[in-house]
Amino acid sequence: AGMGARGVTRAVASLGTPSVLLAAGFCRGVGSEVKLGDLVVASQVIRHAESFAADPFLLETATGATKAIGLPFHVGTILTVDEVVTAAEAGEARADGTIVAVDMESAYLAEAADWRGIPFLAIRVVSDTAAEPWAARGSAFLASDGRINPMTVASSLFRHPSWIVPMLHLAPRLRIATRHLARAIH
Repeated sequence: AGMGARGVTRAVASLGTPSVLLAAGFCRGVGSEVKLGDLVVASQVIRHAESFAADPFLLETATGATKAIGLPFHVGTILTVDEVVTAAEAGEARADGTIVAVDMESAYLAEAADWRGIPFLAIRVVSDTAAEPWAARGSAFLASDGRINPMTVASSLFRHPSWIVPMLHLAPRLRIATRHLARAIH
């Protein structure tokens, strides 16, 4: 679908009539126990006052399969937001202790599944946390819709060359996270 509500709207319009809807992609981990590369299997997704529970059968199946293949994972609530959030904002979202991750798409997809009366599940891989260099600096590189702004990246790295090495170390870890997600989906 791409990032954010706009990408989801385009993707949902082209869905046809699927028998199930699986939201897979990246998220920001919330809390110190959630690490880069961990999987998040959403028991529910929330956005503002709306809440969408995962299909119980899909949730049980995904949890069992993820456990069986030995990947690190968490089961919990994903908060869908409309703009990229900072580490502080993600931490504030955890005030009630239920938010495991934050993304920009899952609740929109869950709403589309609910509207169509089809089962829904979100599986995300953590691409950044407050403890990671990307999370600490990443929001400076992103537009409000979550897309990377190449000119901002170049400008920021020119002004802060010390960021280059941590960003280079992060790239292979993100490739591993992507492989974790692909394995979980398979």
